[in-house]
Amino acid sequence: MGFLDDVTSGRQVVPRKTLIHASHGIGKTIFASKWPNPILLPTEDGFSHVDITATKRFESSRDLYSALVECVQSTYETIAIDSVDWLERIIWNELAQEGFKMDYGKGNLEAARRLGEILKACDKARDAGKHVLLIGHTTQIRVEHPNGMSWDQMAVNLSKGCRSLVSEWCDEMLYAEMDMVVDQKQESFGRTRNVGIDKGRRVFHTVGKPAYQAKNRVPGLPEKFDLSDAESYISAVTKVS
Repeated sequence: MGFLDDVTSGRQVVPRKTLIHASHGIGKTIFASKWPNPILLPTEDGFSHVDITATKRFESSRDLYSALVECVQSTYETIAIDSVDWLERIIWNELAQEGFKMDYGKGNLEAARRLGEILKACDKARDAGKHVLLIGHTTQIRVEHPNGMSWDQMAVNLSKGCRSLVSEWCDEMLYAEMDMVVDQKQESFGRTRNVGIDKGRRVFHTVGKPAYQAKNRVPGLPEKFDLSDAESYISAVTKVS
């Protein structure tokens, strides 16, 4: 049989590989709890207030890998890792405990390699029909464009190599924040200053901007969703158009 005897056409419905990043307290774990039949694999505390099935907190990347292998054979439909940046911290601690020589960038390469092994296990879970959701905290990075321009941008709080790896791996990268508008406040002597006004809801973005990193692979996906309405988002990324 030739390669052209086994082809597909049209949009395929596949489980999602999703990264959501935001500052603390926005509601990332609550968002994860609304995915189909989820299991939380935590690498940090802070999830006890969320109504979600969870394992014990992981302190070893090897144990987390083993748990992902178990999840492949489970009835859970969504696997959420909270958080991916604390997972990288665990990996760095393991390297230090092992006495791994980190000079000349070797530590960065090995951390990315070990995180890559975790992502391979996530791929096997996705191949078995599971959604995989990575939760991350956000940090501010400096973007240096080849044209000489530079600006600050919100991105997932990982080292450069691990951030690049995770960013390429995921189908959708979502950036969540408080929904804000900027207004001008009049001051004395005709001066004005910009003031951020909270609109009272939390949203996430599916398309990247200079201010933050985001992306998606779904044609026609809205650029913004209400964070409390996970159901609408999940329906949008899993339906056949």
